[in-house]
Amino acid sequence: QTQVDGTANVQKLQVKSPQLKVPVNAIANLKFDGQSVSFGDTRASYGNLTTAVSGIADLDKGFDLKVNTNSFNIGNLLKTTNLKSPVNVDGNLQAQLLVKGEADNPILLGNVSSQRGIVVDKTRFSKVNTVFGGSLDQFILKEFRATPATGGDIVAKGEILFPKSLPEVKDFSKSKIALDFDAKIAN
Repeated sequence: QTQVDGTANVQKLQVKSPQLKVPVNAIANLKFDGQSVSFGDTRASYGNLTTAVSGIADLDKGFDLKVNTNSFNIGNLLKTTNLKSPVNVDGNLQAQLLVKGEADNPILLGNVSSQRGIVVDKTRFSKVNTVFGGSLDQFILKEFRATPATGGDIVAKGEILFPKSLPEVKDFSKSKIALDFDAKIAN
């Protein structure tokens, strides 16, 4: 079993790749103590998306990490990737994530919300909020709520059970999906 003790202070780390249209820039203040790593002032940025990581990752005791993003523009972020949206998507989002649990089966909890509204195709939403969680075996959409600028609510919740534990899944079509969807649109 490998034991590492000490600290690492990484400044101005930049990663470039042919798959990335812009570089990833990072700084990290890490403390190593045996099987654990504590994340101090640790940030990474890709285009207009900046993430801050804090907490502990321990191979024996598991994860207790927080990952927060700045408010970032979806349209600008998509331009820095090879992903193509079939419709226009614009507006700002912000995310708060927690990674908890055992190292061999971590749990992800998250909240992604709009700050000033979102435009999808030609539809304006005054507010969008998503609360979700997941593990290597399942993904749970606790609540998706979008409020059109014209009024009403679009609400969804559900879960996906993977046929095998991630990352072994090669064919997601065998996943079991349960989704509840409700829309109340104002006239």
